[in-house]
Amino acid sequence: MVHSRASFYIDQVASQATSFLQFEKLIFHPTPENLKKTDPSLVELNPDILITGISQTAEEITLFSLQIKELPFIEKVNVFQKKYDFQAEIHRFVLLIDLKP
Repeated sequence: MVHSRASFYIDQVASQATSFLQFEKLIFHPTPENLKKTDPSLVELNPDILITGISQTAEEITLFSLQIKELPFIEKVNVFQKKYDFQAEIHRFVLLIDLKP
């Protein structure tokens, strides 16, 4: 079975997540509208992959970002936001991923 390039990248990135992470959005080549809905300041950054989600711990977000940085096709990973939601007792995150050309 042959996967498209987008499916391959998404599968590889998602496979690095632990059970402590939950993705809310994972978008390959997000549109300016997708980025603006997440945070207006993201539009200028133009990432190849946008991931938003929640985690039980901040350490899991850091570990996940470090693991995906090691994938051979990843150019850069930015943890754009890491916020703790006191009411829900979870950490919210936004990851921006740039692929190698």
